[in-house]
Amino acid sequence: MKRRVLVIGIDSVPLDLMLPWAAAGHLPSFAKILDNGSHGDLYSRIPVTPVAWSSIYTGKNPGKHGIIGFRNHKPHTYEEVSVNSSIRDARDVWEIAGAHGKKVVVVNAPLTYPPRAVNGYLVCGFMAPGVDYEFTYPSSLGEEIKRAVPNYRIGTAPSYIKSLYLKELHSTVQVVGDASLRLLKKIDWDLAFIVFKETDEVQHSFFDRPGDVLGLYRRVDKIVGEFLKLAGDDATVLVVSDHGGEPINKRFNAAEFLRMSGFISLNTSNQRQSATPLQLVASALFGLRLEWLLDIPGSRRLMGEIMKARVRMLQKSAKPDQGFYAGQVDWPNTTAFISSGIGLRINVKGREPQGFVDPADYEAVRDKVAAQFAGLKDPENGQHVFRYAQARERVLSGPYTELAPDVMCLPNTGYLPTEALASFDPLAVAAAHRSLFSRSTLWCGTHSPYGMVAGSGPGIKKGEVSGATLDDIAPTILYALGLPVPRDMDGKVITGMFDQAYLEANPVTWEEAEARTEVKARELSDEESKIVEERLKALGYLS
Repeated sequence: MKRRVLVIGIDSVPLDLMLPWAAAGHLPSFAKILDNGSHGDLYSRIPVTPVAWSSIYTGKNPGKHGIIGFRNHKPHTYEEVSVNSSIRDARDVWEIAGAHGKKVVVVNAPLTYPPRAVNGYLVCGFMAPGVDYEFTYPSSLGEEIKRAVPNYRIGTAPSYIKSLYLKELHSTVQVVGDASLRLLKKIDWDLAFIVFKETDEVQHSFFDRPGDVLGLYRRVDKIVGEFLKLAGDDATVLVVSDHGGEPINKRFNAAEFLRMSGFISLNTSNQRQSATPLQLVASALFGLRLEWLLDIPGSRRLMGEIMKARVRMLQKSAKPDQGFYAGQVDWPNTTAFISSGIGLRINVKGREPQGFVDPADYEAVRDKVAAQFAGLKDPENGQHVFRYAQARERVLSGPYTELAPDVMCLPNTGYLPTEALASFDPLAVAAAHRSLFSRSTLWCGTHSPYGMVAGSGPGIKKGEVSGATLDDIAPTILYALGLPVPRDMDGKVITGMFDQAYLEANPVTWEEAEARTEVKARELSDEESKIVEERLKALGYLS
């Protein structure tokens, strides 16, 4: 009997939103999966889109697959480089399935650009520069999709007219659905992996308007109903999200905390002279509650670039921009700095270009920095700002752990850390006023560490599962396809989803790990990088 697996990715969807809306009859297609199978929370150790989806694809933690954040640290520098699919050092689950002769359809999966070869069709998703580039495998598929779905695009350009933005999110969901349906009908597939990223963007901007969030979920649900018809009653269906979503109450100025704690030293003479009129404009707009003007794509970036240019002109010796610090930091007197947006890197002598901390003191200094962040409480309510701040080895394992920040941080519910030094971020200047806490401006919702998994189909029992992680999804997909699981995966088959009789008749099998087909790692071109980074900044992911 042919085994067919349909994976539906719904970015940033937690069970506590999905379950009540499905039970109330708002989401009949998802309700069918939930009612006829198993479901549970799905733990995301780093709830950041490219990191989390990479673990779902590969069954491995970031220390093995090599994607640490939206940007990875560039060794022996203070710089960071954007990530892309070519530097993910592991086979994706559809590549493994294809190596076993299975036909695959992959649509809109984040961080799949540049497209890697598959046994079937692949359409790149989030973090691809757009449809004017080679965004499919095979490359000829791109023109076919653009002809068949004339408005097809990758992602939604943010608009600060909320009604327009919401309309565009709905439109993007629909074109992704239309393209997916076309490909599902085009070949006799074994594995389909389709992701809706807009469920993440809607919660960032509309978490305080649950009716609008539900409206987008309902559009996705309607398309999922069409997928279920094509997949057939004998298909295994898995619904997965890379992390959950939760409200934001406050921004936390992590860079300011480093400064106040004495961990980061600034070239204050330069900073005092940097673009004071622009800072005053930003602060005035914030005071008048017109800060949304600073979020209009282009305006925030323009002001930031002017500020950077001003500082560089004032410096006595011209030095290249190192990361997003642009010469502000007095590196020889700095202990720690923000890295990859998810943690803190210790400025170690011999490892960093202008290191300050002696290697012999590394562990003690790291413990001190971690303790400061782990113990930080909001003075208004006594709540910890971070769920954890701990050594990277406690979160990750594998050869790429060295790329990760020395201290990994996970914010607590209600808090959104901002990574940029305020001098170059007019919105942060406007909001923070040299304070640690301020109201959120761009987003009202953010990521949480628990997404969801649900499954129905052959051998899957009704009920709840617990203890599942992102790493467990790829092994579970392979098991449902009747394929062995590579031994180098960190994850395990979610056996709690399946009834005992099925497991006994179909025992989990294993195979030795096989290196992925050699793909030359490359940095995106300047043009590609600029498009991707500007979109990430417009969406609020990068400062």
